[in-house]
Amino acid sequence: MTVYDCCMFFNENDIYEIKLNQHWNFVDKFIVVEAGETHTGLKKTFNFDKKRFEKYSDKLVYKTFDSFNAEIPKNLDLLDSYTVHQRQRAGQVTDDWIRDNFQANYLVKILKHEGAKDNDIVLMGCLDEIINESAFYRGLERFKDKDATYDVLCADYPMPPWVVQSKKQSRPVFGFMLDFYVYKFNLYHATKPASMMTEFSTLKTSLPATLRGMGIHTHQHIENGGWHFTFADNTDGEKILSKQRSWAHSKDVASGQKIKFDHTTTQEALERLFYDYPFKKVEITEETHPKYLIDNLEKYKDYLYKKNT
Repeated sequence: MTVYDCCMFFNENDIYEIKLNQHWNFVDKFIVVEAGETHTGLKKTFNFDKKRFEKYSDKLVYKTFDSFNAEIPKNLDLLDSYTVHQRQRAGQVTDDWIRDNFQANYLVKILKHEGAKDNDIVLMGCLDEIINESAFYRGLERFKDKDATYDVLCADYPMPPWVVQSKKQSRPVFGFMLDFYVYKFNLYHATKPASMMTEFSTLKTSLPATLRGMGIHTHQHIENGGWHFTFADNTDGEKILSKQRSWAHSKDVASGQKIKFDHTTTQEALERLFYDYPFKKVEITEETHPKYLIDNLEKYKDYLYKKNT
């Protein structure tokens, strides 16, 4: 059995180094895919720091593609009815979400190329979602019975076709309850479910973006699962502004709010971020944060919020 950790990449070299170190002892192979465009269709540079991550290369697979318009027609099996459904009623831009979903699902193509087997374990999540070791092994226990299948639950309906066809049974698939920090590592927002763990066999019948988007699961989320460092920024808002113009939610329509894609200043970006994600400043301790971060606080000092309020 091989354990894979799969994620998309935008520009988060600092966060990815934390993830690599926190997951290193229980992951056999890390898979990263970066696109030459944002999910909003803007051209971007490839930001993955190959030199920085060279020391991790024994376990690391980094893949890229230049253009969604060029890559999608060659890989139509990486889109299903859920990942391409129209989103106008939800105030979202469908094409942006197709790009997002396609890049997330592209990880399945890489897993196949790497020779993933049905019973291999796959961790899937955004790059800034980090699982603690205890949570991983508690999740792994759910796969001990190699033949067992479980009732599928779904946070959204109707059920996707593969669930109906499989008589609503699946190998384990579930998420983790992560402590959600916003902007700086010591600004706590909430504890929410994120990331997913399943076997590769599940991804042969349902794509990652569909699993996540529809909240498909067989088990409850793993409690005390780790950390989610969303919009992590070691500047005074430049990275926030860049992400607000790049991710699939960038053009979501919100009543009384400017579309995030149209933000032009860091002040606008930060004001909207703090409106969307109310936070409280907390202490960073060995009990609350990743060990690699604790051991490298000086290195990550610009990711710490220093004001009293």
